[in-house]
Amino acid sequence: TKSGGFQPGDQILFRRDSVCSGQLAPQGSGAAGTPITISQYGTGAAKPLIQGQGLYEDTVYLLNQQHWHITNLRVSNKPAGANPARGTFRGIY
Repeated sequence: TKSGGFQPGDQILFRRDSVCSGQLAPQGSGAAGTPITISQYGTGAAKPLIQGQGLYEDTVYLLNQQHWHITNLRVSNKPAGANPARGTFRGIY
């Protein structure tokens, strides 16, 4: 990212059919009329998947940030394993 995080009008794009594991916690804020966009690019059958696998409370985490546009993604935070630990697991927070 740029110093201080993403800026108004920036884009974070994931390739269609891709699978990313872990937490997405970008920094920065957009502005009214020029949000920061998280979306997809390319061709393929499936929207990009971001999966937290229960390793984080939130798969996509934005705190005290404004003007984000999140579209065309699959987000999951299903804990892995046969007997997952109990807790709070959110996709986007």
